Amino acid sequence: MLPQRYRSTGQAVVFNLSLLIDFSFMFFTLPAYVHYDVWSFLPLFIVPGFACVLYLWYYMPETGNREVHEVIEELRLRHGKKAWRKVAPTIAAYSTSGTTVHQLTLSTIET
Repeated sequence: MLPQRYRSTGQAVVFNLSLLIDFSFMFFTLPAYVHYDVWSFLPLFIVPGFACVLYLWYYMPETGNREVHEVIEELRLRHGKKAWRKVAPTIAAYSTSGTTVHQLTLSTIET
C-alpha cells in the first residue's frame, strides 16, 4: 500500500527487517528451548503473534470482501485526497506493414 515511487524501497526495508528477525529467532530459539523447554515458544512466537492480531483487529481498516484498490480509495478519501483518475487504455490495430489501421482512444474518467 505504498505509492509507486516508494514501493521498491519499502520492499527492501521489509525484506531486510525480515532477515534480521529471522536471524534473531534462529539465534535465540535453541538456547531458550534448552533452558526453558517448551515454554520458550510463548514469548518468542505466541505473544508477538497475538499482539499483531490485536493490532490488525483495532487499527487496520475493514477489508472483508473488498479489493485492495477499494481500500486504498477509501483511505485516500478519508484523508481528504483527490480520488484516483482512471484512464482507459488506447486500443489500436496494426497492419502487417506496421501502420495503424484502426485506433480507439477512450477518454479519462474522473471518479
